[in-house]
Amino acid sequence: MLGAQIQRLIERYRDCIPVLHETHISWVILLGDDAYKIKKPVTYSFLDFSTIEKRRQACHREVLLNRRLAPWMYLGVEPICQDGQEVIIGKGRGTIIDHAVKMRRLDPARHMPVLLREGNVTKRHMQQIAEQLIIFHTSTNTSEACPDASAMLSDFRDLLSVEQEIRVSIGDAGITRIHEAIAMAETVLAHLTKRIRQRFDAGLVVDGHGDLHSGNIFLLDEPVIFDCIEFNDRFRQVDILDELAFFCLDLDLHGRPDLAAVFLEYYCARHRCMTTGSDAILFNYYRLYRANVKIKVQALKGRQAPAGVPTQQRYRKVKAYFDLLEKYLDDVRFHRRP
Repeated sequence: MLGAQIQRLIERYRDCIPVLHETHISWVILLGDDAYKIKKPVTYSFLDFSTIEKRRQACHREVLLNRRLAPWMYLGVEPICQDGQEVIIGKGRGTIIDHAVKMRRLDPARHMPVLLREGNVTKRHMQQIAEQLIIFHTSTNTSEACPDASAMLSDFRDLLSVEQEIRVSIGDAGITRIHEAIAMAETVLAHLTKRIRQRFDAGLVVDGHGDLHSGNIFLLDEPVIFDCIEFNDRFRQVDILDELAFFCLDLDLHGRPDLAAVFLEYYCARHRCMTTGSDAILFNYYRLYRANVKIKVQALKGRQAPAGVPTQQRYRKVKAYFDLLEKYLDDVRFHRRP
């Protein structure tokens, strides 16, 4: 029902040439100088957007949290109203049927994935992003709860909840490798439980971004980092190494491990967040974990794809992230050798 209402909304603004972007949990409508993000009425193991009130609260939470890094980009929360067959964003006649986060629309030519494809992301950009993140990570709140190794392992194992979708892309041999990755996660987390606690006690587990990748960055005169996770505090309150690992994974996905190396070296030279051999192992574990998460997200997107989309096309990105999972699995093994 809500999808049909959004289609009417797009029809209303057709003269403005709206652009619709869709993820597995939201729609983003671009209108003129503004962007409106609308939560889908979905429920997963990691979020609950099942009611209009839960979506309203999530919108306000998103604005509050993202103003930490991009205060001028997040303009507020607007109601979505329906009056007969007419649907509009903003206060107006009719019944409020949902809510949208209102954001300032930025130049798409400066979106980091575009610049990566063009080969126009530089070492200086990496340094700027690192500088901004160091300020953020040292000023944001520290987490009140230590990461729970058993919960971390449960998150890792949750990849098997989309095993059927994954098998379509990578076959039985790939599923075997995923079980190997789960076994490796069990071993590493058991080995590093004490170090995880030490890092928490040292203030290295922070209320961070939680979804740090190039798609959530615009490279203007200064980087604009946006769209942090609002729907699950545990996903956002992470070890700094987890945050860095996710960004490095994304750069690897774009074929730029050189930029990942520059970013990591610059950050770690100015923030003592990786000082022991155990920290290096933990960083590699987090890269493995983040590849795991992205495989699951892409599998969920494939499940939601329209019926006419070919099966292999639905799950194309599952294979890309699986290839990285295999690489990181070998890296974790290497760094655990005596």
